[in-house]
Amino acid sequence: MNGAVSTSLSEILKSGDILVNLRTETLRDAVSQLLAAPLANAGLTPEAVAAAVETVMKREADGATCIPPVALPHGRTREVTQVVAGLGINAKGVVSERPEMQIILVFMSPLDASSLHLRFLSEAARVLRQESVVAALLSAHDGVEALAIIRAGDR
Repeated sequence: MNGAVSTSLSEILKSGDILVNLRTETLRDAVSQLLAAPLANAGLTPEAVAAAVETVMKREADGATCIPPVALPHGRTREVTQVVAGLGINAKGVVSERPEMQIILVFMSPLDASSLHLRFLSEAARVLRQESVVAALLSAHDGVEALAIIRAGDR
């Protein structure tokens, strides 16, 4: 990367941050589950993680980010220094009240890094718009397989 900050979905996500067959009651539950580990791994306290979830939910209330079958809820916070993300996948819908959301990529970026935020959003959308990537993700068995699919689509 030569010191550059990555906006590649396959470099930001870790296999452990991908939850296959995730099923939650609400979008808030999905956002919370998908951000908990990645934000904790980035050094955030449980209180800061809860605040990040609230930030994402407020942003989502301003304008939904779902273009079925993919949703990209996101937010920005002073608490992170790079993009942090979690991915949930379920062919039957990640959120029971919103079955059209089969793939949810939730991410947080630094508050003072608008261009980084927009570049990552653009790159993630580019990868997750590919029908072959979406179809393969919906049949992935685990995070390792899902990450390999994303890497192939990230080229």
